[in-house]
Amino acid sequence: CSLCFIKLRTIQTKMTCPECKTNLDHVICTTNESLRYYDFNIWGEDIGPGYHFDHKSNVFIPEQYYNEVVKKLFLFQCVVCQANRKDFHGLKKHYKEEHNLIMCNLCLDNKQCFPSEQRVYNQSDYDKHIKEGDHDGSIGHPNCEFCKHRYYDREALFLHLRKDHLTCHLCESKGIQHRFYKDYTNLEAHFRSKHFLCENVNCLLQRYTVFIDSIDLSSHNIRVHPSEA
Repeated sequence: CSLCFIKLRTIQTKMTCPECKTNLDHVICTTNESLRYYDFNIWGEDIGPGYHFDHKSNVFIPEQYYNEVVKKLFLFQCVVCQANRKDFHGLKKHYKEEHNLIMCNLCLDNKQCFPSEQRVYNQSDYDKHIKEGDHDGSIGHPNCEFCKHRYYDREALFLHLRKDHLTCHLCESKGIQHRFYKDYTNLEAHFRSKHFLCENVNCLLQRYTVFIDSIDLSSHNIRVHPSEA
């Protein structure tokens, strides 16, 4: 599919063959399946009349197809009045001021699609899009229960949780995965409730001095705090 190939090379910046991963400096889009790449007389950015060279993708595209289909995919065009803007910032401003419509910032920043494929919403549809998704099987933009901030998808939320929040290493060692805590105060409360936390002031200040059972805690106290054991 020529459009899929152009999207790969422009939106996802993947300049390799999807099958064999060979880097492709140039690609030729043609309706003649019998032609091979070396059947064309390539001279720089020219392979003869009837073809347009797209600099964004380094793809030679039949000129008529480029003008009627491909070129329009990259337009920042209003779906209501067909007004064109130079970028998403201008298009968002136009939608808001002229039509009271909304574009989703998370989708604009993360969705790998042509500019013309980005959706626009009224307020109620936007709220539903954020929380539940659209009718295409999407699930909306999941919310971090700690930060009350939404992320593009579950993968982005998971990366945020791993980076900015905490997990219990003892629970993970027992196979309990992906249970997160807002901060160390909350994690320490979990340690105290579910595990065996050393309550020595110095150990509390050092953090993470917690054990899986009372035997390990007792061994620690005898070794590190003999006067308290």
